[in-house]
Amino acid sequence: MYTYSADIWSMGCIFLELSQLKLEKNMYMEVFMNPGYSEDVKNLVTMRGYSTKLADLICSMLSREESARPSAAQVLTTISSMKPEPVSSIQKSAEELIAEVVDVYIGEESQKTIDNRQKGYVKIETLLKLPIVASILEETKCTDGRTVVTNALTKYAKMVEFNQDKTAVRRSKLVQKLHKAVAKYFSDERYYRDKFLLSIASHNNGCIPLTVFMSLKSISKVVLRHTGVTAERVASIVSECPEIEITEDMMVKKIGLQANATQDRWEEARFAKKVDSAFNSQWYDKHFSNTGVGVNNLMHHPRVAKSFNRNNRFDAIQAIRRNCVNVEVVERDGNIILFRKDGVNRNRQTVSSTNDKFQFGVSKCATTELTVMSFNILCDQSLENISAPFLKWANRARNMVAIIDSYKPHVICLQEVQSPNENKQRGHKLFNGGMREDHFNHMSKFLARYGYVGLYKHNMENESPTTARIGCAVFVIKEDIDIVSISNVDMSLAKLNPGVRHIVPSQGNVAQILHVKRKDQHILVCNTQLCAGDESQQLLQTQACLSGVRHHLQSCPPNTPVVLAGDLRIAPDSEVYRMICDDQMLGMKSCYKAVLGHEPLTCFKNGACSASDYIFCSKAVGIGAVLDLPNADQLRSSIQGKEFSSTHAPILVKLQMQQ
Repeated sequence: MYTYSADIWSMGCIFLELSQLKLEKNMYMEVFMNPGYSEDVKNLVTMRGYSTKLADLICSMLSREESARPSAAQVLTTISSMKPEPVSSIQKSAEELIAEVVDVYIGEESQKTIDNRQKGYVKIETLLKLPIVASILEETKCTDGRTVVTNALTKYAKMVEFNQDKTAVRRSKLVQKLHKAVAKYFSDERYYRDKFLLSIASHNNGCIPLTVFMSLKSISKVVLRHTGVTAERVASIVSECPEIEITEDMMVKKIGLQANATQDRWEEARFAKKVDSAFNSQWYDKHFSNTGVGVNNLMHHPRVAKSFNRNNRFDAIQAIRRNCVNVEVVERDGNIILFRKDGVNRNRQTVSSTNDKFQFGVSKCATTELTVMSFNILCDQSLENISAPFLKWANRARNMVAIIDSYKPHVICLQEVQSPNENKQRGHKLFNGGMREDHFNHMSKFLARYGYVGLYKHNMENESPTTARIGCAVFVIKEDIDIVSISNVDMSLAKLNPGVRHIVPSQGNVAQILHVKRKDQHILVCNTQLCAGDESQQLLQTQACLSGVRHHLQSCPPNTPVVLAGDLRIAPDSEVYRMICDDQMLGMKSCYKAVLGHEPLTCFKNGACSASDYIFCSKAVGIGAVLDLPNADQLRSSIQGKEFSSTHAPILVKLQMQQ
């Protein structure tokens, strides 16, 4: 319910922004979510020359608890009771104020494209038009503002540098490189693993002397390249870094680090390093690659047991969560299971079938195992928190190939695979910037190293010479799988329903049907993707797809099992889902529902998770296992955390078929 305390919180935000002369949205939201962060806010306010009483008032106004916020009358009383400091102690010259304003202005990321865009420079004329600078010059009755601003920046500015003719300024390269070096040394992953820094900090109450700080390789390399840089200049520059703070006695301290916790965190980091080493060894590959490692088994590893002292105050699981790079902690049925993650989660546990009618080891007939993966390789350009380099196809392709290689499926069904239009070879150029990559040929080259051969079919509707084609691709292991015959079904809505003209060109409206054979076992595999939108159009496409499967099945040996995989873009309670399961001739079931009892979430798009990808198989086929998929929160973090390199998670099943 809205109350006056909400206005007090908003006023506290304004006070904080006024004290810093810039927007501090992330800061006051951090205070709201984490009350312990208020100490950092107090330091920021007092560093600007304001009293601790004002800093305490701002923190109380930003309190998460409404009852802890002061009333409007209390705010006025507190402000009126504050005695102003002597003017001589807080007054700054006009040049110092101008330099401080310009430092803040240039430091904002939003100013990167202002004025001179070629090298990130901002002209002096633009700085003269800033309201605060203009008011300072007006109060001092300055006639030559350009000279005053130039002199002010030369004497007092910390974050800017001039061009050759001193007509424009930009953010200093020295500042950028020092900030980058600080982020490198004092990130949580690096700092708590650095034995040298932790040993120095443990002997100096958690601080590092500035001379030692400047002797670090990356820091000294930057400083030596810029002549005339003093220790005071370095201290003033790095004091703006969010990872560290500069104490009064010119010592560098990592923010959030308690002096008495330095040795404990070092012990944690040393323990975590041994755990990472154990998970990268043959010990994990040989014994635990499929089942994961329990805590007791981990503690029996010789290197881990030696590094873990039970008298230490840290918790082993907490240390692994906080420091281990290659280990994923999974809670399952009240137990802690540890898995290795090599850039991607290569060893996510499979869930064995418990309600399958096929009894392993009972039938005297020989069985054939077939592992099928379905993966939509689309990566939405609008994903939040995803950097531009990650969206490049070359980076995503390597990660997806690593995922595929970790499971080594016999058949891979890919959807939304991009391939350049053939008309490009006749002189047409692709001008759609995001559509230049040739997904299929790149994936073919990568997967050929692992023994795969692929087949591609593009969307029938996308015949524009200026755009790339989107379609489906199937890859099979050449040594294990023999391709008997191939057919494709045109599911374009223009053909199925000529009255429909509002077709989205990038839909993968095609179905690939492959008759394959493995160990004398014939299998019919169908890979497809339905259009997004109207369910009636999806029903038309599904009907065409199933009709094509039935037609191809007539040329196969009797009792040939059918596998249908793809991104169907439907809900489990939809008519399309029921049409597939109720088909009398094909007689199929959902593999994941047969094992888990429900369909998992596989897609995160437009801020929501949904079940979009499915694998169906004939009811007579046994399901050995399915790939365990994350829940909604884990799926969102995995996709935004770049684990899958796509907005979809891969799904995988191990099928058992009687010959």
